[in-house]
Amino acid sequence: MAQQRVAAEGTFESWRDSARHLLVAGISPAKVVWHFELDAGSDLFDVDSNSKNETQIAPPKVPRAFLDLAQRCVCHTDPERFGILYALLFECVHEPSILENAAHPLVHKTQMLAKSVSRDMHKMKAFVRFREAERDKGGRRSFTAWFEPEHYIVQPTSEFFRRRFTDMGWSIATPKGSAMFAGGLLTFDPRPAEQLKSCDETEEL
Repeated sequence: MAQQRVAAEGTFESWRDSARHLLVAGISPAKVVWHFELDAGSDLFDVDSNSKNETQIAPPKVPRAFLDLAQRCVCHTDPERFGILYALLFECVHEPSILENAAHPLVHKTQMLAKSVSRDMHKMKAFVRFREAERDKGGRRSFTAWFEPEHYIVQPTSEFFRRRFTDMGWSIATPKGSAMFAGGLLTFDPRPAEQLKSCDETEEL
């Protein structure tokens, strides 16, 4: 049985690298146990001796539509998302047209996960409300915001705010990580943040 660890905050790259190793090793979804944690570390791939006897296959080629779907799904909070995605990926490699079958259980499930994440990202873009904080050491204006997302969307959605607010420093704190933009650099901290102490009636509403 393959024991697979992936970062809980839902980064596409960590899942993709893990899934690629599994596919190259020819390991079927039924033989993979996925674990998620806050920091999966560098040792993402751990396959026991029995799993190494699987038939080796060439690096897979998958439809672009699957990659777009996976990038949203990994941000969901469903603990089964990694396994669901790998099962669909495994099917795609052997049957590339599977994504055209919306009634297929795996396709339907991943589409529902992706839609939920997309809605959450839209809410974050629409409802994050910045308020001015103390100026930085250089005297530049800085802003903070608090948001409570349903899924792990802070990192991918923060790109929207980076493009929109390039002339100021800001931070967005959430229970699912924080994004910070300062000095032209965007960084992300996956640790849960504490709610900002000061807020006004509009934010409560």
